[in-house]
Amino acid sequence: MNTEIGVVLSGGGIRAAAHIGVLQALNANGIFPSVISAASGGAIVGALYCGATNHEKYLNYVRNMIF
Repeated sequence: MNTEIGVVLSGGGIRAAAHIGVLQALNANGIFPSVISAASGGAIVGALYCGATNHEKYLNYVRNMIF
């Protein structure tokens, strides 16, 4: 059974930062979304996540930029 996982990321700067942690938790548990829908700040996080070749490196980079 091949299941696709989709994630919806909302807008807002603080929420966008929280989305990084959510994506990291998913990845740490072997869950890699194949579809991402997002708005505003979440769209920035989602777009960069989708374009990354190394998700863990990207998420750490973005987290360091925000905090």
